[in-house]
Amino acid sequence: MVPVQAGDDAIVQHYEQLGGSASFLGTPVGSAYDIAGGRAQDYTGGTIYFSAGTGAHEVHGA
Repeated sequence: MVPVQAGDDAIVQHYEQLGGSASFLGTPVGSAYDIAGGRAQDYTGGTIYFSAGTGAHEVHGA
């Protein structure tokens, strides 16, 4: 079992607000992971990044 870390709930909440797996992000790829200053989660159509200073934001497209 992978422990939930700070930011994971915010990432999931943002993903659900976008429409979850029916959104342009598609389905999760792997688990959330640490990045400098926060956390991130990859999806088939993009990535959601989280930091305490900015909250959760998606990045997608070319």
